[in-house]
Amino acid sequence: MRKAQRHFLIDALLVAVSFVVAIYIVESGVVHMLLESVQSLDVVGIVIAGILFTSVFTTIPAIALIAELAQHTTVFTIALWGGLGAALGDYLIFWFVRDRGSADVDYILKLTRARKTLELLKTERFRWLSIVIGSIIIVSPLPDELGLAMIGLSRISTAIFLPLTFVLNAGGIGLIAFLAQNLMGA
Repeated sequence: MRKAQRHFLIDALLVAVSFVVAIYIVESGVVHMLLESVQSLDVVGIVIAGILFTSVFTTIPAIALIAELAQHTTVFTIALWGGLGAALGDYLIFWFVRDRGSADVDYILKLTRARKTLELLKTERFRWLSIVIGSIIIVSPLPDELGLAMIGLSRISTAIFLPLTFVLNAGGIGLIAFLAQNLMGA
């Protein structure tokens, strides 16, 4: 088994396990206990929710946490502080997955015979496309790892990466908070 294939299989297994763990965490009541303890932390709790929002392991509980916090806090406050926490979480993930995540995307594209697409995304002319695709993934409630890997393909600088992820995550978290307030009746 080639190194790229082995890394991809390990990463895919980690993602699958994380979904099972996330479902267990939600079903077991751990989220409820987390909600109670984080609500009392105010801004720090919102930052923690933002950090949790970024990872495949914790996205589902973070969404529940953000929705609950939205019942007691303004959307702007949640978007601002949650976006800050998420940018920090994304930076930590990006620091770890920049090369490995990009290697997984490279491997997937090779499997699908889309190697030319990858080479095109890596050219100076189309680097922005990998940033756009990664940004769409980050702003969505989907876990950020794949979006970070796509952005990693562009070799974006940290000076651009941090404000970009802050704005994207603040928007996504703010949207979740807004929907929670309006659908759950704050």
